[in-house]
Amino acid sequence: DIGLLKSMGSSQKTITGSFLWNYGAIAFLASIFGMLMSFVTSYVFAWQLLDKSWAFNAYQPMAIFAVVLISALVVTHWSIRSAMAVSA
Repeated sequence: DIGLLKSMGSSQKTITGSFLWNYGAIAFLASIFGMLMSFVTSYVFAWQLLDKSWAFNAYQPMAIFAVVLISALVVTHWSIRSAMAVSA
């Protein structure tokens, strides 16, 4: 993909921005889906299997969401820079 965009005359800033938006959106959606699935699983586990009440705590999921999103963007940015240096 990077080679194709470079051959079409795209700048490094455009290529980096494109990949960051794409993989940022994927990380965002995957984080939301993962949080929803973990809520459902923890509710079912606590209520059905352990017969205990289930309480929602919003701080931990928000922190995990932020860490996942930021780490995905950092890794994407690092890999794009490495790929751009190799293809130059």
